[in-house]
Amino acid sequence: FAALVEGGDFGHPRFAGLEDRWPAIETALTAAGVATEDLVLAWDFVTASDAFLRSDLTTMRDAALPAIGDAGANLSFVVTNTLPNLPGRTHKRYLGTFASPDFLTAGEADASVLRRGPDGLPAMDGLRDARFSAIIPSCIADTERFPLPRPTVVFGHGLFGSSEEYASDGFVIDLANDFCFVVVAGDFIGLSSRQLPVVALAINDMNRGPQISEKLAQAVIDFIALESAARGPMASDPAFQVEGEPVIDPTQVHYLGGSLGGIMGNTILAYDPNFTKGVLAVPGGVWSMLFERSAAWSALLGTAQGSYTDAALYQLVVAFLGMAMEPYDPITTAAHVTKDPLFGQPAKEVLIWYTLGDSLVTNITTEMVVREMGIPVLAPTVREPWNTPVEEGPLQSGVTVYDEHPDPMPPETNVPPHDDNGTHSGVNRNGAVLRQVEQFLLFDQIIATCKQGDEIVACDCNPDGGGVCD
Repeated sequence: FAALVEGGDFGHPRFAGLEDRWPAIETALTAAGVATEDLVLAWDFVTASDAFLRSDLTTMRDAALPAIGDAGANLSFVVTNTLPNLPGRTHKRYLGTFASPDFLTAGEADASVLRRGPDGLPAMDGLRDARFSAIIPSCIADTERFPLPRPTVVFGHGLFGSSEEYASDGFVIDLANDFCFVVVAGDFIGLSSRQLPVVALAINDMNRGPQISEKLAQAVIDFIALESAARGPMASDPAFQVEGEPVIDPTQVHYLGGSLGGIMGNTILAYDPNFTKGVLAVPGGVWSMLFERSAAWSALLGTAQGSYTDAALYQLVVAFLGMAMEPYDPITTAAHVTKDPLFGQPAKEVLIWYTLGDSLVTNITTEMVVREMGIPVLAPTVREPWNTPVEEGPLQSGVTVYDEHPDPMPPETNVPPHDDNGTHSGVNRNGAVLRQVEQFLLFDQIIATCKQGDEIVACDCNPDGGGVCD
């Protein structure tokens, strides 16, 4: 450092690079009122710009939208399987594939990553067959109560889930039938059930991290293609008609995702030009914080530390894995979802809920994302997160905080939770949650739905049921 300040030679091959950067450091410190002669040590950090972090998905979006066409005009879909109906709950359940712009080197193969051109940016090569499932609820038979066509939800699954799995999920089917939403679900390849083998390989060798993160980038494009297909080819196809009447209302196609679907759904909302509303259940962000603060990591911890036995190196490679996720991390675009939208597209309205003591998606990251988005917490509330406004409803965008008193709570010290205490998924079963989704998607408002009799109260739930959250 003395050689830098005094202009001497240090005799190290990397010293010249430091010399080139020193004038800018000194200028910045002087402008801040720090005199050079008072310095003991000073250094700078190299950070990524917003433009760099967003360059992959921006490039992919720019190439994908013309290939998709207006309302998915250039896309097609195929129903590959019709699942048995659930009497009184579903009219049709489909599994199938739809066309989506392809940016991967080898589809969903373990080693597949983004195909890149000479400029290092993602390059599209035709279309791929992405998977979807769909639920047409039985309520569509009651056209007096639920006139056709119906609002449609594009659903994003949780960690290591799949669209096929959620075609039989009780929460999703109840959501569809209670409020007569058509549901179309997609896959977050990279972290779907089909990528479990590559995740295991990546934990042993984190150089394989892009085989996860870059598939998630493709998944963002897949969801943009899916909502476009829902508004166009699906809405006009006999598979989504009842007695010749379309069941999908192309003017009311909204996003709903939980856990991983809430995390990556936030990214989708930032890049998708057509969604106007999004529901993000128990979401988070900042992948570098999510990993080790999740009970899901405990199943991977032994393998990771067995491969990286040096504690310092282990921490370093986990941080690098977080960096690999940053271009597709919701925190990278969270400030541009409900305000100051990217690409001149409409700002979104967003409903979020989370639950205290979540052992899978830590409250720390949820609250960081909420602050970055600038969304208020709905009053009354069981918690007022730091530097986040608390406002009474009705709201256009808002956050509801639940407390189900889970046991055990995550450790208060810097130790990750070992077990899933159940509240991460359990909170979604509360009637107050479903009522809030109904009010938001059908009546354009976020209102408090936890009540003690007729009194609106904070969502302090009875863990045994029968409380204000039911």
